[in-house]
Amino acid sequence: MANIRVVFGPPGTGKTKYLTDATVEFVEQLGHPSNIRVVTFAKSAAQQLRDVLQTKSKGSNGFNAEGVCSTLHSLSLRISEIPAPQLLVSAGRVTKFIGEHVRGVSDENRKKMLEIYAQQADTLNQHELAEVDREQFEEFRTHFEAAKSRMAQYQFTDILTLAANTKPGFTHLLIDEAQDMTPLQWSVVRGWLPHLEEVIVAGDDDQALDDWAGSSPHDMLRFAEEFKAEQIVLKQSYRVPVAVHQRAFELLSLIDNRKEKEYLPRDAIGSFQVVPHEECLELDKNVDTMILYRNHSLASNIRAVLMARFIPFYNIGYDFNTSVEVLARSSGAPSKSNNVAPLDTPEGILMRFQARWRQEIEKNPHQPLTGGQIEIFRKASFPHLHDIAMDSPVDLLDHPEWVHYKNMSTFNYLMRMKIEHELDPNFLKSEIKLGTIHSSKGRESDSVILLAGKRNKDAAKIRVDQENEIRLMYVAMTRTQNNLTLVPIVGYEGWMCGASTNQTEENRI
Repeated sequence: MANIRVVFGPPGTGKTKYLTDATVEFVEQLGHPSNIRVVTFAKSAAQQLRDVLQTKSKGSNGFNAEGVCSTLHSLSLRISEIPAPQLLVSAGRVTKFIGEHVRGVSDENRKKMLEIYAQQADTLNQHELAEVDREQFEEFRTHFEAAKSRMAQYQFTDILTLAANTKPGFTHLLIDEAQDMTPLQWSVVRGWLPHLEEVIVAGDDDQALDDWAGSSPHDMLRFAEEFKAEQIVLKQSYRVPVAVHQRAFELLSLIDNRKEKEYLPRDAIGSFQVVPHEECLELDKNVDTMILYRNHSLASNIRAVLMARFIPFYNIGYDFNTSVEVLARSSGAPSKSNNVAPLDTPEGILMRFQARWRQEIEKNPHQPLTGGQIEIFRKASFPHLHDIAMDSPVDLLDHPEWVHYKNMSTFNYLMRMKIEHELDPNFLKSEIKLGTIHSSKGRESDSVILLAGKRNKDAAKIRVDQENEIRLMYVAMTRTQNNLTLVPIVGYEGWMCGASTNQTEENRI
């Protein structure tokens, strides 16, 4: 039986460092990395692991991080050796396959059926069927699986099942972010155990957010107890300061039946504050800042505030370097094309945002503009637009200048600012990043601004599963190295800020 370690690593305690150090140590022991695999559950996280490992190993013993680090799905695909023509993994191919081989499924029902089928298969039937008729779904599943078998086609759930029953071909397995593993993924690890010598499973049950896919915050502890594994707790945070740590830990105390573990803040006080609105925020593009929210619908106001103040920003995971180079090389003349800005650049992100509220103005021309929209018009340096009564933008649509502005991409808007105001092209550089709480996992920032709100349609789900919501907030709060600011979102139900005067446990959460 393999020697198994289960490592519980709260935020900022060096969980990934523990894994990478162990990997390098295994390479030195074995003399070659061919028997070692390190897996995680997202492509971006796998790439980060590769970069760290490649740097630490310094190429010794023929180490190549590309062959060692991967997602569990891609590793299972290599082990199962299913040829590409038999892979049914892209949404387009699945839709086409169902249309050709599964009769009686309407376009309206296909998407929902597939979502539930994926949950059912990937969680070993632990999810309840909802929103569709059970008999109708069972009929769909029967025909879909029969068609896959008949045509020798495999989805990722089928690939994981095959891999679980196949000798893996390596002896050392290290797993990161194990708290997000589904029951089917745990079954793969269990299937490989008889062939392994060393196993390290690392994660943090308090950061388990993928319950929608069937993962459970209790699975790490269950695995450790089932195989009598050595349990290691990394207790010292090198990220979270005292003020934030105290509030985050108070939040976790509201969860029953969690693994208690010692967790210490770093030796710094830090700061915690609540401000009443996005416009009250002090924002500096030179300060490393993450602005986090539950979902993208909550970000429209903060985007408008940033644009009104002419502060560049980008989404978590994007880089400004390409944008700055393009702007620096430009001749100074605005482009005639409306598609200059690639969609994954910051000006592309701003372009899509501006396009969205331009459409809203045209759809509801009698609705007053927001302060952010008015400020953006003023900064665009269209003098004639300033004379129009902004509290009734219906006249704006008839103005000849509107047509020019409507068709101008944000890239050209920035170019115009460069020309008219002689702005340095480096003004696009910014340390401000926006993103969902889920996208911030594994990241840290000097300051975190948390937009504390939720859509009304999410309220019922949150009331049912408050523990998952607490873990989501805990992840957001513990991204900061120094400062945490909470902002209640106007027009949405209060979240974490005690918006109601009735201080029930739900409102305290």
